[in-house]
Amino acid sequence: MRWRDIARRFSREGHEAAIVIREANLARDGGRFAEAVELYAQALTLTPDRVGIRIQLGNMLKDAGRYQEAEAEYRSALSQRPADAEIYLQLGHLQKTRGFRADAIANYRRAVDLAPHAPHASRELMLLGDREFLDRRFRTAGVTPEALRQLQLDLGVASGEPPVFPASEADAWRRAWAIPPPPTAPVEPATVIVSLHRLPEERIALVVERLAAQSMAPFRAILVADDTPTRDFALRLAETDPRFEVATATGGLGPLIASAHHDLLLLPPTGSLLHQHAVAWFVWALQRTQTAAFVCDEAPLADRRRRGPALGGVIDHEALLSGRPFDQAVGLDRRRCGADLAALGAEAAPRLALALELAARRSLGHIPLPLIERFAEPEDELTPERHSEVVRRHLARSPVGRTVERAMSAACIGIVIPTRDNGRDVQILVDSLRNHAVDPSRLRILVVDNGTTDEASQRILQNLAADGIAVVCNDAPFNWSMLSNLGARHCEGDILVFANDDMAMLTAGWDEKLALLLERPEVGVVGAKLLYPNNTIQHAGVLFGWRGRPIHDGLYEDRYAEGPGGRWQSRRRVSAVTGAFLAMRRVDFDELGGFDDRRLAISYSDLDLCLRVRRRGLAVLYAPEIELTHFESKSRGLTHLDPAHAAVEHAELAVMVRRWPRELDLDVTVNPAWHPAILPFRLLRAPSLAAIAAHIYRTASADPWLPGSPQPD
Repeated sequence: MRWRDIARRFSREGHEAAIVIREANLARDGGRFAEAVELYAQALTLTPDRVGIRIQLGNMLKDAGRYQEAEAEYRSALSQRPADAEIYLQLGHLQKTRGFRADAIANYRRAVDLAPHAPHASRELMLLGDREFLDRRFRTAGVTPEALRQLQLDLGVASGEPPVFPASEADAWRRAWAIPPPPTAPVEPATVIVSLHRLPEERIALVVERLAAQSMAPFRAILVADDTPTRDFALRLAETDPRFEVATATGGLGPLIASAHHDLLLLPPTGSLLHQHAVAWFVWALQRTQTAAFVCDEAPLADRRRRGPALGGVIDHEALLSGRPFDQAVGLDRRRCGADLAALGAEAAPRLALALELAARRSLGHIPLPLIERFAEPEDELTPERHSEVVRRHLARSPVGRTVERAMSAACIGIVIPTRDNGRDVQILVDSLRNHAVDPSRLRILVVDNGTTDEASQRILQNLAADGIAVVCNDAPFNWSMLSNLGARHCEGDILVFANDDMAMLTAGWDEKLALLLERPEVGVVGAKLLYPNNTIQHAGVLFGWRGRPIHDGLYEDRYAEGPGGRWQSRRRVSAVTGAFLAMRRVDFDELGGFDDRRLAISYSDLDLCLRVRRRGLAVLYAPEIELTHFESKSRGLTHLDPAHAAVEHAELAVMVRRWPRELDLDVTVNPAWHPAILPFRLLRAPSLAAIAAHIYRTASADPWLPGSPQPD
């Protein structure tokens, strides 16, 4: 063939390819993905070396739900152009869509490595909560105004907001944020009682210097020094300021509290340094609320081992009981604290004793500001042994304690497991529940079969029935709430556990732990720590108000990560827990009418039930001492990719927003310094005065956990 003929043929084919590509682009832009797939495939037969067309074909296959074919096209494109960041970006999008977070992160990281200045992959990594990338990005860019503005731009944070910082850069965040004084000047004077026990002279001088620099003028300071050298040095310092005096701690803290000059008192930990507005904020909070006491956040000094920012939320009596060390500053109004204040001051750890007692009375609020800096030498920290002793003494005089120490009853535990075509996983769950129970004979397991057609699963369910497992059949369209309610009606047990079929129990003695918690009359619901198969956290309670919707706490964190204030490893009150493993007393479930199977069939009836439980004044507890592996919706597949399921989820969220408008926007366990732009507890910001005040008022209310009345649908 002559060269002119060859040229004409290629020209004709090129023209034809251009027409097909144009039509494919129109189909793509019009959302006709199946049509676009056919057209891009036709264009590739005409121009097989056009990598960009192959990428578009992969994109349309992804949008059409043909994920394996899409991945094959992306891989083929990589074989032609292995250093193309765009292909890795699209592969990351595909794996993110399929729910494969680790694979998505790996592809997005490769895209960033190949094109460091391309913003899309960077933003995806930050939205996925990739701490390693976020920290590296921040360290590389630095703390310049331009770098901070670019970080906010990549995160979608409004340009007018204060700068955001990764949680690992809490020191830079504190340096950049000038903690403001309270909105109005406090007027009532206060007394600060400061222990100087075993502090070197240079540190005592620094403590006194910070006290003298307080922005609130009307206060007195009592420097507590027991040994002669410390007392002599403190006396010399006190001579320079008439607001200072020196005393000994004979008889404990109680006599000092009783003899203080003022009713408003601040009791910081030994040797801690006060922010210049610390006294002012404590006095302001006590004056503006009716609660008896407050605690604040802490900022560890440079010589303290790194634990991340200690930013708390509502002070939870349950968390104090469960063994988390507590040795924080306490500000109190002794007129509101009761006659036993002096006795509590005599405890070996008086601030913990006070916090336990006041939290039990719901008289302990929280100031969401790091107003205390601590050196925290090992000898100054509250030891686990001292902590346990104070807790035991508190429980001995508490109704909660008498309930906790009561012998476990012989109540049966009914376990409801809805399933469809997932017999193998049901068998794994049933075996793990039995094998890890102290007393398997108390378990009453019921499987609700929602139309299983798989023959292997049918045989497994038949074998389970022969082995004493109750099986109830219902072939109606999937409605998790209806299936769970049905199971509850047919299941024996004074305690009901609702469990997804795709899990495995990991905790020995889980039945005893659960029964002991639900014997306590103030506890309404108990949830567990759920783990992905790769040993990262899938659920450590549910957070409300995160980017406009609920989200699992601790998501994708390491199984043993503590989280802010130890929240992922502490038994504590939470806004809600997931229905994947939710336990409560049958009497409470029946009185509340069970799950809402009419308006909340699939996604949110578990959270609605938790809110109704809280409405009765009962606690919803996250109990990390009970752990399960959750394979997450294996039997139902990737339902988030189904447009019909997404529509149902959106409609149910709208029901929840109408029913609980205030509750879904607020989580009292979250400090307002955390920014919700990405996954929880990754980003820090400077909270507004309004947000700080709102947090103080809510945590100091008579019951911070009590929801308002549900609104009509």
